[in-house]
Amino acid sequence: MTHFKMIDNFPVFNWRLCLSGDLTYTRVDVNTGDETTDSEAWENIYNDYIKKIGLGKNYEYILQLQNDLAILQCDYVIENNRFLLNSINTLKSDIDQAIKNSQAGGEDMTTTLIKLGKWAGFRLDERQVTVLELHRMIDLIGKEQDKNKPKK
Repeated sequence: MTHFKMIDNFPVFNWRLCLSGDLTYTRVDVNTGDETTDSEAWENIYNDYIKKIGLGKNYEYILQLQNDLAILQCDYVIENNRFLLNSINTLKSDIDQAIKNSQAGGEDMTTTLIKLGKWAGFRLDERQVTVLELHRMIDLIGKEQDKNKPKK
């Protein structure tokens, strides 16, 4: 195996570097492979991520807004109704704000691992923890928090 294929064994360290654009970290051995196979491997890994983890709520919201915008733009072209321009501009503003909020709200993976390690009671090494394990831990914490919330 020259490249990772799934998030089950793909380290968080490699995931972080690939997200920043360095696809050489899709390789099991950094000295083997080329840009084409790196790109294909990243596509496989990311598809596996979407299949197993799914898209985040913010991302789905932004996609829905973009879909609504595309429909409004088509309606504008078909009907030539200038009133639709107000709705189009409002949706564009909503999309921009949603993107800003999603970029500002998240924390980096290192910080997430530190917090998860504190919760678990031991240090989590981003070169050892896989992407799937990371997300399963986050889900587990979320379920624990929901379970411990006072009921109204």
